[in-house]
Amino acid sequence: MDDASSFVSLDDLRKESSITLLEYMGMNEDEPVIAELAFNIFYEKFSPAFMVVCEKACYHYKDLYDGLAEVIFNNALCKAYFKAAQFKSDNRDPQKVDNDVKRWLYGIANNELFMELRKIRVSSNLDIVEDIMVLESEIDHEEPLISECYEKEILNEALATLSDKERGILLMCYQYSEDGKNIPSNVIGRINTIFNIKEPNRRQIKKRALEKLLQQVNYLQSKIKVKK
Repeated sequence: MDDASSFVSLDDLRKESSITLLEYMGMNEDEPVIAELAFNIFYEKFSPAFMVVCEKACYHYKDLYDGLAEVIFNNALCKAYFKAAQFKSDNRDPQKVDNDVKRWLYGIANNELFMELRKIRVSSNLDIVEDIMVLESEIDHEEPLISECYEKEILNEALATLSDKERGILLMCYQYSEDGKNIPSNVIGRINTIFNIKEPNRRQIKKRALEKLLQQVNYLQSKIKVKK
């Protein structure tokens, strides 16, 4: 990497690797000018695909208010700029490094989404939204490790294959219990009311959803092992 004190143009930075861009961005306190220039190229490189990811992550909450995906997109990129020095990758292949960057951004976006949803207090539907979120109170809102982001990505992909009812019932059952068992009776009643089902149906749907989820997770993990 060149001496950051020397003049670096945008054209020069476009030739640099993602790791170098992040290293420059990590100098945002000591070398704000070059850090901002590096961020401009980083934005050019990753923002189109990242916006798609944010829209997908916010899809189930899009009715809460207009522009949620844009808020998460902007907040996550801002956080990435100030946390750039924390990014780590053991890969040397540029494409694999870029994939690591994408997973890192995805993890930041998920954390930003969880925090944004906590702030929203606009309608009675919020209670239901909070109910179907994954143990939000236990989530570590610091940026996860790349491996953790990857595991979360697999889980989110698997959850996306379930219907809204299956996903909601499964997550609520695990949110208010230990391993999906010993659910308080008032919670069971609330689940059944929200999804307009009877108790035998709840048990059947939860069992079916868990089987489908585990099957999909195993399938996605097997695909990764084959690629490796």
